[in-house]
Amino acid sequence: MFDVELTEQLCSAALAGGFAVCGAVERRQLESVPPKADPERILPGYRSVFVIGAAAVQVISSGPYGPALLQPAPALTLSRIKVELETAGYSVRPVAEGGASLPRMAEAAGLGDLSPVHTLVVSGYGPALTLFGFVTDAPLGRLERSTETHEHCDGCGLCIEDCPAMLPGVFDRDWCVGCGVCVSACPQVR
Repeated sequence: MFDVELTEQLCSAALAGGFAVCGAVERRQLESVPPKADPERILPGYRSVFVIGAAAVQVISSGPYGPALLQPAPALTLSRIKVELETAGYSVRPVAEGGASLPRMAEAAGLGDLSPVHTLVVSGYGPALTLFGFVTDAPLGRLERSTETHEHCDGCGLCIEDCPAMLPGVFDRDWCVGCGVCVSACPQVR
C-alpha cells in the first residue's frame, strides 16, 4: 500500500513549481522491466519512482541523452522535492542517464503513452516534455486521475515517417539525434 497523501503532496509541489505532469509508480508495477533498466540498480531496495515532466517553456536546454537545464522555479522545485523526501527519512536518487527508462516509468505512472519512438506522449504536449525522476524508498504510488478521457499516443506513426533514427523498419534509440522531427509531427502538440 502506498501513501496517497505524500504522493499528492509531492505532485502538488511539482505542479505549483512549474512542471506540467507528475506521478509515481510502485515497484510491484515494474517487475517486468529488463535488468539494465531496473531502478534497483540506482537504489537497492527502492519502493517507488517519482516522475515529473517539464514543458518546453520551462527547459533552457536539453539533448536526447544529456542533462537538461531548467528555469529557476522548476529547478528549485526538484531540489525541494528531494529535500522533502530526505527530511522525512527516505533515500532518494535521481534517475541518471543510462538508468531506468523515464518514459516507461511515466507510462506506468499513468502520465501518458509510449510512442513508436519510445518517447512519452501526453495530451497537449505530444512527445515534447522533458522528464525527470527520483528513485526512492518512499511509499509513493500511482494516483487515480479524473475519469475524463485524454488521448495521448494513438499510434499514427507520424513521428517515425521522417525520423533519421529509423533503420530498415525498426526505430533505433541509439541513433536518435534529438532533431525534433517526432515532436513537430505529433498531432498531440498544441
